[in-house]
Amino acid sequence: MSTYTAINLVARPEPGPISPDVFQVVQNEVPKAGPGEILVKQTHMSLDPAMRGWMSPDTESYIPPVALGDVMRSSGLGEVVESNNPDFKVGDRVMGMMGWTELYLGSGEGLRQVQEGMDAEMALSVFALPGLTATQGLYGFSEPKAGETIVVSGAAGSVGSLVGQLAKADGLNVIGVAGSDEKCTWLTGELGFDEAINYKTDDLNAKLTELAPNGIDMYFENTGGPIQQHVVDHMNAHGRIIVC
Repeated sequence: MSTYTAINLVARPEPGPISPDVFQVVQNEVPKAGPGEILVKQTHMSLDPAMRGWMSPDTESYIPPVALGDVMRSSGLGEVVESNNPDFKVGDRVMGMMGWTELYLGSGEGLRQVQEGMDAEMALSVFALPGLTATQGLYGFSEPKAGETIVVSGAAGSVGSLVGQLAKADGLNVIGVAGSDEKCTWLTGELGFDEAINYKTDDLNAKLTELAPNGIDMYFENTGGPIQQHVVDHMNAHGRIIVC
């Protein structure tokens, strides 16, 4: 019997770091695609911050929690290896919520075909949850304008790094807040942020005064905590705060 590997959520994590015992690695029999179904062999799976919330028992969230015993929810990318669905053919690259599993069997609803030549990392970042969160937050709620100053906390993360690049491309002055000198160097040296602040070693209030002498117009909030209050103290009248 041929099998494939999947990872199921079997317990709710306690506050703090997630321990391996909330998951169970299982071996399942390789299925056949039924009428209207496709079978996808995944090549890449995403690890997104939102997954922490999906593990919680919160039923009032924007999406129901992962049921205990079910495959852990995640975005993924793979290749169709069997198809009884006219919308997909064998060899198509697809992406969507397929979970932590080597093989995905379903109708194909919610899956999107991936453009030929597109890098898997780009597909699962820019065109998946991180990119959607960044673009909706930045453009759907804040109306950025060239010349304005934006501060992004969690700037080296999956969402913050995209927000900063998008804002810079639109002509904003972009200040990132991150937790190490290495991350700050990456933000300014590779991603094009104008400035970066290491909140663990820099005097945040003094750096904001120095780097945003005319105040802050937009704040993309990814972290909460004391960083937020320092930034709020420097916000201009009618400034916009986007809470991720």
